[in-house]
Amino acid sequence: MKGDWVNLVDDDLDCLSFNLKENEIQKMNKNKFKKYVKSKMSNAVFKYLLAEKEDLSKRFLIKSSEYKII
Repeated sequence: MKGDWVNLVDDDLDCLSFNLKENEIQKMNKNKFKKYVKSKMSNAVFKYLLAEKEDLSKRFLIKSSEYKII
């Protein structure tokens, strides 16, 4: 079913390269899981920004080889 919440979550997990199984997530403590998700989100954002950089006329905006929140 298009727009089904479960399908949306699966698509998001695929986009983030989330390779944990449901039982592995259940075994993790909350802080470790949050840290894992933040790491995956940071990597996904960085990849997105690098892709967007290719379309920008001002290429000097992103010069870093890693994503770091200051």
